[in-house]
Amino acid sequence: MAERHRELSAEKLPKEGVAVFHLTGGYGKDISLHHHDYYEIYLFLTGKITYLIEGKQYELQAGDCMMLAPGILHEPVFTGQLKKGSQNQYERYILRMDKQFLDAVDTSSLKLKDIFEHETVRLQEGNLKLLRQLFTLLLQYESLTGFGAGEMKAGCARQILILLCRGIQRESFLDCTASNPLIDRVLQYIAAHLTQDLSEERLAEIFFVNKFYLLREFKKHTGTTPYHYIMKKRLILAEELILQGRQVKDLYSECGFSDYSNFFRCFKKEYGQTPRQFYETKRSR
Repeated sequence: MAERHRELSAEKLPKEGVAVFHLTGGYGKDISLHHHDYYEIYLFLTGKITYLIEGKQYELQAGDCMMLAPGILHEPVFTGQLKKGSQNQYERYILRMDKQFLDAVDTSSLKLKDIFEHETVRLQEGNLKLLRQLFTLLLQYESLTGFGAGEMKAGCARQILILLCRGIQRESFLDCTASNPLIDRVLQYIAAHLTQDLSEERLAEIFFVNKFYLLREFKKHTGTTPYHYIMKKRLILAEELILQGRQVKDLYSECGFSDYSNFFRCFKKEYGQTPRQFYETKRSR
């Protein structure tokens, strides 16, 4: 599980801060609960898949689009078998953008980051056709070099963001196929009290539920246990502080870890690097 997360975390975006992919296949791969440190737009085309996103489940249909901000925990659950050339083929477009790119294109008149306040949207035929055309064009720009190549690529990515912003005003949002109000409240509590005592026993006590019921429902709706979810969220916070240049030995308690050795061990297990190596790798990009 950690190895796959390391692979995803190590992905490097080009200097213009934009990368695009047209992928098929993927059933059977071990893609566990994970997050990115970049923004991701995911356009689902074909296949049978359910996505877990922060305690909610979505059964995707062709034309569904996910907009995932950095730090959002998500996991695909494959509900069909991959058969080459069949209707079960898992096909999708993926656009990844770093924070610097989004900061540059997000203006007072075009608040393009706003689309990431909505995790999912179901596009109608007209907008879906335009979006697919833009993805196709952006893929063609991938091979361009020389004068203006990066600007053309960045411009096309910006058009995708604008189209989604326009679409969100008119399209329908996906209804999650499974959720639990209790788990929604637990996740909100965790987010607001990340550095405090969040043991499974303590959470069960706060919400007046049986511990084992809480564990079962939490796993069902998030894909993991409360312990591992909280650990990942604390490490995401640590990532942010490390990249701000904070001293590692001074920040572990701010992220909810009881001691430095525990933090160091968890960080290295999750990312395959020490905090210092992580900082140097990110800064060298």
